[in-house]
Order: sequence, then C-alpha cells, then structure tokens
Amino acid sequence: MEILQVEDRANKVVSVHRVLRALGIPNNQHTHVKYLNEAKELLLKNKYDIIITDMWYQEKEYAPEDECGLKLLDFMADNKIDTPVIIFSSAQYRDSRAVGCIKFSRESDWETEMFFLIKSIK
Repeated sequence: MEILQVEDRANKVVSVHRVLRALGIPNNQHTHVKYLNEAKELLLKNKYDIIITDMWYQEKEYAPEDECGLKLLDFMADNKIDTPVIIFSSAQYRDSRAVGCIKFSRESDWETEMFFLIKSIK
C-alpha cells in the first residue's frame, strides 16, 4: 500500500508514521512532501493508494501558507485522480471529496480514528 502524505509539520509526519507502522505499512511505502507543487508532481508520475493531507501549507518553498489542501483536492479532480484522501488538520474540516477528515489534537484519540479509517480503505 503506497501512501502519500502532504504535511509541513515534522511532528505530524512522525505521528502518522507510527500509525502506518502499526498497520504494517513499511517506511518505503510512506512518501512525505512539504509543498503542494511536490505533491502535484508525484501524483502525475505515481499511483498512490491513499493520500493524507494537511489543509494549510505552502504551495512551494518560500511561499506563504495557504489552503493548499483544497487546492490539492481541486487538482486531483481536474486531473481525474481518484485516490482516496484523508484530511488531517489541526482545524476541523469537512469536504465531500475526502473519505475522512481527522482533527489532529493532543486531546483526542485521532490515532485510533486514522488507524481504522486506513484499515477500511486497505
């Protein structure tokens, strides 16, 4: 199972990595990028089973943060990329194009929620 994670915060990347390990998904099947332009490039070249995206990050290095998660969903629709997307953000988001929206919070058990959501997609 190939996973693409678009995230600019290292602590969230590490946290997701732990969930993927618990699911038996090896390191070499978890690709991480920080910028929207990197994600677009990879999506045009590679096939992924799941995309996990934050909502606020930079389009490219040195650009201001923007709602790039929505731009990613738009890009995928425009290019007919139908890979399941999990929105994983510090703010609560809902978008019908995503298979799930998980709020990252130290006060919630988001790890269990993500574990079972990914397991249901596998």
